[in-house]
Amino acid sequence: MSAVAGATRISIDRAIAIAEDALPGAFASNVGLPAGSKGVFRIFKKFPEDRTPAGRSRVVLDQFSGAVLQVENTRTAPLGTRILNLKRSAHTGDIFGAPTQALYFLVSLGIALQAMSGALIWWNGKRREGTPLPRPLRCLRLPEINEPAIDVHAGQPHAQAIADVEAGM
Repeated sequence: MSAVAGATRISIDRAIAIAEDALPGAFASNVGLPAGSKGVFRIFKKFPEDRTPAGRSRVVLDQFSGAVLQVENTRTAPLGTRILNLKRSAHTGDIFGAPTQALYFLVSLGIALQAMSGALIWWNGKRREGTPLPRPLRCLRLPEINEPAIDVHAGQPHAQAIADVEAGM
């Protein structure tokens, strides 16, 4: 950037013309003006196939020389950037319209309901801290066997071993 004392800033029209040359085929949808002597022009551009109102492509220019400092093009962006750019389009319903908006609404509603129900479960559990826990259900109590374990395969049939245990109860 050339912040030379006494240098004059290029005009907005000139900045848009330079951006058109740097990124042809997209129209300028928004122009960010430089703030201070070290600021830059940020021209947002929209291709016809872009699904967002202002587009996601942009050209960054030096405010004094008009030199192109950066170009971000949605047509040549890496796959990861294109996927990230889709999230706003999906969220606003630009992709698939109302069904996508309904899906995002239901997912958001589910997250909110989980947060509320979790808080209620925690609150109800905290309120009952002074009360004793319920006794566990009495399960089938097996008798204590002071004899060595029965080896089913060594002689006594399995059905007989079960009958012996049941008879001892």
